[in-house]
Amino acid sequence: MAVIDITPQNSPKKPISGAFYGTSGYGVYTSDADPHFDGGMFVNGGFENGLDGWLQYNAWTATVDSSTAENPATGSNQVLYQNFTLDAVDYEISCDYQDGDATINYFVNDANSGVDVNSGTYTFAGNGGAVSIGILITSVGTVKSVVDSLRLKKV
Repeated sequence: MAVIDITPQNSPKKPISGAFYGTSGYGVYTSDADPHFDGGMFVNGGFENGLDGWLQYNAWTATVDSSTAENPATGSNQVLYQNFTLDAVDYEISCDYQDGDATINYFVNDANSGVDVNSGTYTFAGNGGAVSIGILITSVGTVKSVVDSLRLKKV
């Protein structure tokens, strides 16, 4: 049996390991792969790749090292979103609001849902057409707002 150890040297990430069977027999593998957050229908919902896949109105930025999206305390009506064509069925949206004091609501079917992201998961009906879905600052805070882990899924 051949054993192959590909453990990364000096890796700060937790290794993933497993076994395999190949033409040489059984083997063991490890990887320092950093699994990305599953944003469901959102591409890059965990911001591991900055703002790739996201559109925005105004001053949103992403911090790749911490995999978060941030907005300075500069004003309201700042939207971070993605475009979809939704069926006329129910969907769930969720977001992890990590820091800040601004009011951030879910932006659903091209409009302010009126539901604060701190309320938890929000279920809404898709409108059966092309829409923008994401988050919206409705009341400016006094410090930077930090969000992560945006997820959209069909119920």
